[in-house]
Amino acid sequence: MAKRGEKSRQKKAYEAALEAASPAEPVQEASTAGLPVPGENGVSDEAGPAEGDSPAPGATPPGKLLWQTPSRKPAGRALAVTVAAILLVYAVCLPPTVTLEDSGNFLMISAHLGIGHPPGYPLYSLLGKLFTLLPFGSIAFRVHLLSAVLGALACGVAGWIVCGLTREWFWGCVAALALGFSDIFWSQSIIAEVYSLHCLLFLLSLALALELRSRASEPEAARKLLAGFGLVYGLAVSNHWVLTGVATPLLLLVLWGARRSVLRELPRLVVAFALGLLPWVYMVLRSNMDPLISFLGPLKTWRQVLYFILRQNYQVDPTPHVGSQHFVLYTGFYAYELLRQLTPVGLVVAVGGLVALWRRGQRALSVGIPLAVWASSFLLLIFFRNYYGPFGRGLVRVFPMLGYALVSVALGVGLFSLSRWLARRFPKGGLRRTAHVLAGILVVALLALNFQTNNRRSDTWARDFGTAVFDAVEEDALLVVDTDIYLGVLGYLHYVEGVRPDIELYSSAGLLFRNRLFLPVAPGRAPVDIPQQMRELVESTNRPVYFHAAPMRLDYRVLDLGLLKCVDRTLRDGTKAVVVTPEIVAYFESVLDTEPPRDPWGADHHDLVIGMLTRLLTPVYASDPRNPKLGVLLEKARRISVRSRVYYVQEQQNRADPEELLRILQQAEQAVDSETPVRIRAYIDCLRGRLRLRQNNVVGAEAALLRSLSTHPDSRLNPSYTMLEQIYQQTAPEKLDGLRERYGPVSSGG
Repeated sequence: MAKRGEKSRQKKAYEAALEAASPAEPVQEASTAGLPVPGENGVSDEAGPAEGDSPAPGATPPGKLLWQTPSRKPAGRALAVTVAAILLVYAVCLPPTVTLEDSGNFLMISAHLGIGHPPGYPLYSLLGKLFTLLPFGSIAFRVHLLSAVLGALACGVAGWIVCGLTREWFWGCVAALALGFSDIFWSQSIIAEVYSLHCLLFLLSLALALELRSRASEPEAARKLLAGFGLVYGLAVSNHWVLTGVATPLLLLVLWGARRSVLRELPRLVVAFALGLLPWVYMVLRSNMDPLISFLGPLKTWRQVLYFILRQNYQVDPTPHVGSQHFVLYTGFYAYELLRQLTPVGLVVAVGGLVALWRRGQRALSVGIPLAVWASSFLLLIFFRNYYGPFGRGLVRVFPMLGYALVSVALGVGLFSLSRWLARRFPKGGLRRTAHVLAGILVVALLALNFQTNNRRSDTWARDFGTAVFDAVEEDALLVVDTDIYLGVLGYLHYVEGVRPDIELYSSAGLLFRNRLFLPVAPGRAPVDIPQQMRELVESTNRPVYFHAAPMRLDYRVLDLGLLKCVDRTLRDGTKAVVVTPEIVAYFESVLDTEPPRDPWGADHHDLVIGMLTRLLTPVYASDPRNPKLGVLLEKARRISVRSRVYYVQEQQNRADPEELLRILQQAEQAVDSETPVRIRAYIDCLRGRLRLRQNNVVGAEAALLRSLSTHPDSRLNPSYTMLEQIYQQTAPEKLDGLRERYGPVSSGG
């Protein structure tokens, strides 16, 4: 009890001394009381003072990781060199042109000071416009470079935080390099995307919060820091309020130590925060200037502004039947991604860093960092309901990017703590430098592991796809498209690079482009019959009309060209016909001979294109098997693509021998892996059910169709439901109620 009481008295004495000391004073190389500076020359910062000693003003209490502003020499210079090195690697890896994901969207809003998809990203648009003025590279390259600069700076801020916690610049540089070379952070920092800006602004907010907490007793410094924090945090909210919001508890935990200063200067904080939201004001004003690119058009009422900023157009649940198994799969995916970002060894060291933060006075960070990681990944799964597959994983994999950045901070602290422990245990010999060696190996390993995947300097996949689409379109045509890939890639090529100026490019939903045929859905706008609008467009012009998947119900004949469809006004019979051009065959051949892109979106789209062209060419080859080139291409496609095998069976289901087609489906099923979309996996059993019906095997058909529905239970998207209804109506009416109760149609709102 006496020892415990003595420790308690020592702790209170040091906390009182710390509060009395000026936090602004730099830590000297040796204190006036003759105490060694923790972390220097192998001296432990764990050891306590001798009984009767008193702390010198400005000295760090033993065992604490208290924030101190890193000195510009040498920490600032070392981090500047580190940021430059990361930026150089990013610059080498930048794609030369548009990519998939939302790249085309952000390239267009940067080139034309436009407004992207909700919540608009006006700050990125303004910064992107500045980078389009650079005198080198394509517009795409310049805006990709913006993300690279923002990402490298975010790494520098993460390193700065580590320097402030450890007072050793080496560990800050290691943390910055580890973050910069981690897979997700690297991948999003070399394309036109908003996540690197999000990380930069939030990490700046965290650094300012730490500085504010350490200097809360200095009124003038606290006022300035609070104003800076409010402004940067407001900018972070205006850039991506969802991901900023879920990580905000970390900032609140840090600021709790300066709550009196915050409350005293609350009006100043509110004003600064409001200034940070000014990009949204600019966005509303800009939307009413009729820019060339504007996602929802003019925002004229408060309801429309809130609808847009709050992303309410995304609140319709497209997959109401998603079950708990998909949540479990995504949870496992996030756990795997967390292990992969900094390697398992790096993650273990980061956990050690969190323990060190807890034990040494930074409990807000120790609790807040895991909370931010959880909130930006697993928590969002509660609201993100989509089937587990390549597309869904591609959407959610970037959400925890800020969490990975915060884990890199814990990694830097963990390596620092490990180095201190080794220095105490092994004051002489090579083992005391083990942490430094581990840090070097970790950084080199991350660079080597992720360089090939993220080296996209030769990535022209999206541009080649867009060029193939435009090559299929006649002169002076109208082209109506939907989906992010068609809108982003074709929109960038057409509206930024000026490809095919002779055509008119439209969005089938009235989104994004200024030449919209109607205003998209928003509060205060009358609902639109989109198919009727499309019919009126076709009937109001003599120009050729092409579309990708526009919701048209036309009486005209439709020509399927593979990547596009064309309206044939010569016949009004509502039929469909396949047209195979030499250009599309050549493109199909080039796709089959090209290695799939390494990024998830590109790999999935590569497989999708192979499937689309297989579906186009299979019936042509079936009607003319003497075309050897088509036969070779289709056989090659079936060997490399599950989707291609499935589409081949789909086109041949009423022509070829059912047993032969069932064998192909069996081969497709054996090739299914985690990269195979859920719909394709379900469609294998759907086709199997149809083929069993051709063989008059009703029992086998029922079993296959039920398996299909258990895999993909959305009756609106899975034709197995309708087939089972028809079977039960004829053979087992008593099963209809159970089928409808379990898989029956539901509203789109879930």
